[in-house]
Amino acid sequence: NIEGKVYGFLPRYVFQTDISGLSPQQTVRYRLRTYASTTAVQTYVTAPSAGSYRFLFLTDTQSDHFQQAEITTRLIQQAYTYYDDYRFGLITGDLVEVGMREADWERLYRSLPSGLPLMSIPGNHDYQNQSFSVSSNAFYDLFFNHPENYTLSSTHSSYYVIYDNVLFVMLDTVTDDDLAQQQTWLLDVVDAHRQDFVIVATHYSMYGTFHEGSASEMQTNWLQTFDQAGIDLVLSGHDHIYARTPRLQNGLPDDQGIYYLIGGSAGHKFRYVEGADGDIFSFYIEDTLSTISMISLTHEHILIETIDLDGTLVDTWVITPKTPVA
Repeated sequence: NIEGKVYGFLPRYVFQTDISGLSPQQTVRYRLRTYASTTAVQTYVTAPSAGSYRFLFLTDTQSDHFQQAEITTRLIQQAYTYYDDYRFGLITGDLVEVGMREADWERLYRSLPSGLPLMSIPGNHDYQNQSFSVSSNAFYDLFFNHPENYTLSSTHSSYYVIYDNVLFVMLDTVTDDDLAQQQTWLLDVVDAHRQDFVIVATHYSMYGTFHEGSASEMQTNWLQTFDQAGIDLVLSGHDHIYARTPRLQNGLPDDQGIYYLIGGSAGHKFRYVEGADGDIFSFYIEDTLSTISMISLTHEHILIETIDLDGTLVDTWVITPKTPVA
C-alpha cells in the first residue's frame, strides 16, 4: 500500500502521468526515456468533439506463451486491413492468464499495437495469484492509469469515460464486495452523464451459456439495474463464445431494451453454444473462432462488424437510438 494505493507488485518500475488541458481532435506525441534507453516517438489523437469514430472490441486475450499471444496480434492486424483509424481498444477482461505473473502482462503488451489507447476491465484470471486463486484486482490495477472517478475502493478498476457522444461505463464485476454501492454509482453516473448512447462493459456475461453460474449471478446482481439505467449495449466476455441478443428488458424482447454482445475470444480458448442455450440469442457463431469486433459510431447509429483470424467478416449489425417513449 503506497500512499493509499494498493499495488499487486513492487511498484519500483511503475511510472504514470496525467495530462490535462488537451483539446478535442488533438494529436499528442510522446516517448518514454529510462536511464538506459529512449523509445521511438508515439502518437495518439484525443476524442473528437463531434462526428464519427471507431474502436476495437476484444475480450479474453489470455495466453500462456507467445505463440498464443500471436493470435491477438493477428486479429488486430486483420482489423487494420479494414480501417486504419481506430481511436482505442476496449477489452472486457481476462487480459492475461494469471494476473500475478508479470510475464503474462509482458506478452499482452507485446501483442498490442503501440500507441493504441486502451479501456479495459479485469476478469477473474486478472485477479489470480500464483495459486490460481481469485484474490485481488491489484495485479491488474498496477498496469493501468484509469480515471479515478469511482472512489469506493482502493483500486480503480471501475470507472466511466465520456467519448464524444457515448458514455462508457466500465464495471469490475468479478466480485460483489461493494455491489450495492456500485449499483447506485452506475445509476448516478448514467443519470448525470447520459449521451446519445450508453455502453457498459463487464467481464461476466448476463446471458453466458458456458459459465451459467456467473450468468445467473449477473442476472441477480445487475439485470434490474441495467434495465433501470436504460443502457443501449453491454459488451462482455468470460464464456468464450460469440453471441448477441435482441433488445431485452427483464430477459424478454422489448424495443426499449438492451443489446448484449458476448465478444467471443481474441485468444486461443473456445466454448460452444449448445441446443436450447442459444434460444436467447438473435445470432451466435457455432464454430470455434477467434474474433475481434470493429465498432463504428456516429450520432445516428453504432455499426458492429466482427471478423475472424483470416479476416473474414462473420457478423455485421447496427444499433440505432431507442425510440423515445411517448
